[in-house]
Amino acid sequence: MNAKNSALMLFFAASCMCQSVLATVTVSPMTGVIRTNNGGKWQITINRTNLLAIENYFIRGDANDNIEYIRVTLTDTRNPVLVGAEVQLIIEPVLGTSGIGSVEEVLGVFPPATNGVWIGKMDINGNCGGASPTSQVKVTRLELTTIGGNLLCPINLFAHPSNFVQPTLLRVFGDVHNHIFNDNATSAIGSIVVDGDIKSLGSEPIVIRANTTIQSLIVGGSIIDANIGQGNSPAYMDRITLLEVAGDFTKTITTEPVGLFANSIGTLRIGGNVGCTLRVEGGLPNDPNQPSIQIGGSLLDAGEIVLPVNGLKSQIIVNSNASSGAWTGDVIVGGVVLSPLTTYDNLPSTIGGGAAGRVQFTVHKKASVPDFSGTGPFTVGENGPIVLVHYGPVIDPMTGNTPYVITRTPVSGGAPVDCSLCFDQLRDPVNHTIMTLTPKSGEKMLRGYKYSVAPRSGVLRCDLPSGTGTAVAAYGPFAYAVCPEAGDALGDADDSGLVDFADITEVLADFGLPVVCSSLGDADRSGTIDFADVTSVLTNWLAAYCLTLGSSSGGQAGDGFTTMELDGELSAAEAIGNIADALAQMGYASPEAFSDAISRMTTDDRNAEVRRLGSLLQGSN
Repeated sequence: MNAKNSALMLFFAASCMCQSVLATVTVSPMTGVIRTNNGGKWQITINRTNLLAIENYFIRGDANDNIEYIRVTLTDTRNPVLVGAEVQLIIEPVLGTSGIGSVEEVLGVFPPATNGVWIGKMDINGNCGGASPTSQVKVTRLELTTIGGNLLCPINLFAHPSNFVQPTLLRVFGDVHNHIFNDNATSAIGSIVVDGDIKSLGSEPIVIRANTTIQSLIVGGSIIDANIGQGNSPAYMDRITLLEVAGDFTKTITTEPVGLFANSIGTLRIGGNVGCTLRVEGGLPNDPNQPSIQIGGSLLDAGEIVLPVNGLKSQIIVNSNASSGAWTGDVIVGGVVLSPLTTYDNLPSTIGGGAAGRVQFTVHKKASVPDFSGTGPFTVGENGPIVLVHYGPVIDPMTGNTPYVITRTPVSGGAPVDCSLCFDQLRDPVNHTIMTLTPKSGEKMLRGYKYSVAPRSGVLRCDLPSGTGTAVAAYGPFAYAVCPEAGDALGDADDSGLVDFADITEVLADFGLPVVCSSLGDADRSGTIDFADVTSVLTNWLAAYCLTLGSSSGGQAGDGFTTMELDGELSAAEAIGNIADALAQMGYASPEAFSDAISRMTTDDRNAEVRRLGSLLQGSN
């Protein structure tokens, strides 16, 4: 029971303790007024002639007063008639009381030359509408109106020549069981606030519509069997700026479309489940970060969201309460159902650039770069980037940990090394469904390694209107490898695509240092930089490779790489033969013997020996 009804019951209880007194409704002025009491219900007829531009009538009573009808007829006997004449009704409680008991009907009858009859204020303690099926509120304008009980009769706002927002505010403490029409071609509905439900009690849906805009409709309960917006008629092209429903938006009527039908929307927030049609003729707002449709619970089997071609330009979020909401109804864009549900393959570029997702959001594999909807590993360039697209907006709350764990493992085998800090891991500033992983300035992804990427547990979160407490769904890890057109492999310490003397120099420059980010001295991809890397350079001298992951076609058996000739001038086999000759001239039986020898030399002696080898190799190649 709401606060207003509680106060009303106390008032009635106090009234019963004293002598019953027939309450009196007053009307001011009384010119042209007929006021009668019919069995405890007041009947008020106002007939005005020769109007001023605006005539104000004040109708006052208390919680014991029940008004059967207020009927106003306007006539103007002057010639010419006064264009713009109208009557304003102020229906309000007697000073010090909480409101008039009930009003069953307010009806205006007026000639075309007048602006008509309008309600500037109406404050009712009980219901609006009565037992008669013809009871209604039929006026040209409706402004500040409070209904302490239920709305039982239709509110029909006739066309007014001026562009008014009407009702400016309609507050219903109980339920709405009938239509609210604003048929003025240029007027908008301002704000409707319903504490209870909007619910049809018959076989046809309730209709709430305006020809231009419904600025806000806020419902504390559920909407059941109602059409919000244009209904099934294209003549009504509403914009729904805000629809907020604490409970469900569902239907039991199946013989006709039921739900929301609008030309455009701002934000729809449904706290519970959706089991009806949400159709937006003009598509969602053009903002990839706006959560235009938020469903706190489930999109049920009986529910559907229907948009035009490229109409999904912002966000649809299912299970925004992060509880147990399911997505079993259809989201249809341009006649195409997003499929499969919750992890649809439709690319953002084909639906408008936005996304529909169920919390917890996961990653859209096919929309990511590279597309990793296959089996992988997936090829990337040495500068990346790796782009991960999600089904909803995500955020890194800056906990001190990177949102992704990125490890690097030599293709030839070995332990993975965490290189997460070697990457900038940033949310796209334009589209918050996208996270981009790019090697930091001066760094790159090295060939000969596989990079594994997975979200760090609990760090990357769903960016919801209710906050960022919900982590994204776990996914991955996904493996990536670098293989440009002329790739390299073991021995290519400087990652140039060619194994040559410069690689020995690179190994010696990094000798003994840890392998971090883009360390170039690790020629054998072992995770350490030592004299074995010199051996790797010499063994693979002048060989150019391209990563083929799992194939040894044309290369050294089992090395996972394909050997390629260098422009037909000098084969790898010939180059390696020249190395053997050079090492023999220096007195070394093998690359391993050379590496072992220089490992025991002083720095100066080692550098001299390496220069001597280089001189011999340059002469032979």
